[in-house]
Amino acid sequence: MKLGVDLKTGFDRFLTSWRSAEDPGIGEYSFKVNPNGSPQFFLYRGKNRIWRTSPWPWRPHRNTYNTSFVNDQDEICLTSAVPLASDDSVIQRLMVHHSGIVKVVRLHESDRRWKDLWKAPRYPCDSYGWCGAYSTCEPTDVGRFECACLPGYEPMNPRDWLLRDGSGGCVRKRQESSSVCGHGEGFVKVEIKLLPDTSAAVWVDMSMSRADCEQECKQNCSCSAYASIDIPGKGSGCLTWYGELIDTVKSDSNDRYDLYVRVDALELGTVPIPAEYAIKSNDYLERKQMLAILVPSVASAWFLISLCAYFWLRKGGGKGVGAVEGRQSIGDS
Repeated sequence: MKLGVDLKTGFDRFLTSWRSAEDPGIGEYSFKVNPNGSPQFFLYRGKNRIWRTSPWPWRPHRNTYNTSFVNDQDEICLTSAVPLASDDSVIQRLMVHHSGIVKVVRLHESDRRWKDLWKAPRYPCDSYGWCGAYSTCEPTDVGRFECACLPGYEPMNPRDWLLRDGSGGCVRKRQESSSVCGHGEGFVKVEIKLLPDTSAAVWVDMSMSRADCEQECKQNCSCSAYASIDIPGKGSGCLTWYGELIDTVKSDSNDRYDLYVRVDALELGTVPIPAEYAIKSNDYLERKQMLAILVPSVASAWFLISLCAYFWLRKGGGKGVGAVEGRQSIGDS
């Protein structure tokens, strides 16, 4: 199987879903390569991005396919050899399900049943842009909020984040009071599993040291982040981002990248934080902790006040009702 685009002819090989389980017509989901920036494969619903792979250079899926990748002036493609197992009675295929899932299924001749071997998206962090711009999404247990802002950024809508909705993303701290262009700015390393969407990223050089890559990014004030990425047979390449950083995923796995995010001098700690911004620098987490204390306290106080008012009204109201009933009884006799 071969997926990708022929850059000479423009011919694009991609997968589409059925309309439904019973209708094999072309459905609304597709899985195809986006050749812009550093190429990535996207799962689309119409034109909307649902899920994506890591950008080129791709790392093969273990235990699913024997894969090879090409990214040159002629074509950008993925070629897979199936079946992976030496046993010819086992067949695998990559497909797009009509429910909006791309998956690998395996057929065993022994039972003649297709079984899911791998599929995506499966978790909230798999969904494209789940935590908005300038943030990371980290799969966690249900007790923790999966979204967090990148260094130097804070939630755009803090109230939404308290309600565990990070879709609004983050904005740079101190936008009106500090600069990330020619004022002592630098970079903070973030270990991640999935690099930000590379559709608008730029390969500065396919063979460049990390220090030189940082200098290239730093001298362009529009450069928001960079990464030094190993390219098989070529060494380390320099990939830079301009504008929003979106769909960045963290993980505890060993299969990680180092992303260097541009921040101001205050975030680096190379200059003291002015007193008027000290509270803001301690910012979101402290406010969240304060709210976690204040909200239950206020609720408890209101409960006590309401309880006292209830008993007071009941005691006073009881006497009034008794007097009215007594007068009515006397008048009726």
